[in-house]
Amino acid sequence: MIWQFMTGKKEQRQLQLIELLKEECYTVKELMGRLGVSRKTVLRDLNGLQEKGYAKKMAQWQLDWSNVTSFSELYRKILLENSTFKLFQQYLWSDGPQEIEYRKIKQLNNYLLIWNLSVNRRRGCLSGDVRLIFHLQLKFLRDFCQLEERALYRRLARHYEEQQLFYPKQELIPDKEMLLTFAADFSLPENIAELCFFDYLRHHIQACLTFYLCHEKYQTPLYQEIIRSLQIIEMEPMWELNPSKQVFILKLFDLFLGIQQGLPLAVFNQKWKTREVPAILFSFSKELKRSISLLRNCRIDELALALNHILYSSYQVSLSLNPNLKTSLRIQEGYQAFLSSTERI
Repeated sequence: MIWQFMTGKKEQRQLQLIELLKEECYTVKELMGRLGVSRKTVLRDLNGLQEKGYAKKMAQWQLDWSNVTSFSELYRKILLENSTFKLFQQYLWSDGPQEIEYRKIKQLNNYLLIWNLSVNRRRGCLSGDVRLIFHLQLKFLRDFCQLEERALYRRLARHYEEQQLFYPKQELIPDKEMLLTFAADFSLPENIAELCFFDYLRHHIQACLTFYLCHEKYQTPLYQEIIRSLQIIEMEPMWELNPSKQVFILKLFDLFLGIQQGLPLAVFNQKWKTREVPAILFSFSKELKRSISLLRNCRIDELALALNHILYSSYQVSLSLNPNLKTSLRIQEGYQAFLSSTERI
């Protein structure tokens, strides 16, 4: 989830704590090392979770599952208890209060900077790119309301009933029949069909593959950008024996599609489990930014982080699809060899 950035440092630490504790038990000293904070801070956060019935201390600290049924439920509870996040929720759905302390608005605006959004207090809504706001609304419904896809899209159709949304560039959907079929299947009005279609692609890999092949068939500018990027990102040792190349291409296509829509890289990169980005990915990012027009406005560090997420997830998929020990070892060797490569730096 990406919502932790709409809260203060205390809630962010608590969310990091439950992320750690959902997997195993920890001592206070171990949690200090993981979070990089003092013993006093860790104990204060743990005691806060314990008072709410979310954590308990046995031989070590662990989550208290007697009050919640899943990690996702606990994550949502902590967020919804935060006053700033609740205020963000109101403005996200155009229901924000007009009479409110300036201090609270300023604090929320500081959090919203990461998405290039701000609060429009007079109108009670968020100001910024409507495509991004729509994307955040979709993600909110998925994460907090757990609606089925049809109900989720219909909820947004009612919200935007009398509004005209931005339409993506025509070249992004080379075969309009795909969009028309999707809109008919979900009974969607024209003003939100395209944005819902792109959301659907992100959550259904087979649909994303079909859409990528459509771009390949028509040799679209977006497809050409992918091909030029693959010529720059040389990972052949890693791709020799496994399907990670196909997974990498699809995820890169998803990233480029989002950038083309106007979604900032911050949306793609906001995850708790950040990993050290290998130097070679910064080298690739510099070349990509210089050579690919779509990426000219991207920050090199954010692009390198995005490539790191794509590379790691592709690697994980490859391992899961290759149960053979010998092949798995070769995949791991290729991955580690690529990460440690300094030829391009």
